[in-house]
Amino acid sequence: MLSRLSRKLINASSLPTSSGNGSHDLGEIIDGYARFSPELQSVMESEGYHIYDPDPSGSTIASLRSAGYPFLLEWHRGNKLELIASSMCQVAINPRQLFLEESRGKKYAVQRKMLAIFNAIVGKQFPGAAAIIGNVADYSRVTFLHKDATGESLFGEQYDYCFTITIDPNLAIGGFHEDGLRIVPIRPTEVDSFLGLAPLLVPA
Repeated sequence: MLSRLSRKLINASSLPTSSGNGSHDLGEIIDGYARFSPELQSVMESEGYHIYDPDPSGSTIASLRSAGYPFLLEWHRGNKLELIASSMCQVAINPRQLFLEESRGKKYAVQRKMLAIFNAIVGKQFPGAAAIIGNVADYSRVTFLHKDATGESLFGEQYDYCFTITIDPNLAIGGFHEDGLRIVPIRPTEVDSFLGLAPLLVPA
């Protein structure tokens, strides 16, 4: 089930790591939020990652909707999940490899284990970065910013309108059609070929 990722982890052991005492603290705190170092940012961008700064006030589903960004479903309007704030750090995502390999069609617990393996790979390939599962506000903000910046729709047609799990095991987000992004309730034991894991990278 995790064979390909396991092979990648073994191969990653030969990737260069930071010099000196082995510290991976290559991030910086600027204007009150964590950023990738310029050197790390350059390396990540060369590997296809797009990096987005945070909203200093913290984006929420409610604030994004008020700014004109579309959410198709109404079931969560007025729900406390609409007040969850996005992370106060830079966030990177790789549109070339949006979903973690083989993560679609797996249970939430298995996807979390796959993230741990991927995070070990990230720590070697990009010292100073860590792989996480974002919350609904993180994915919403990155999706809309990426659309504004590139015209491309993460979780859109190119990605079969698939969904990613979120840090809340009961929520998934994706299925980005022109009429809006979708947030849907799920069960942690749910298995669906349209449900995978789209990891985000943040400063470690």
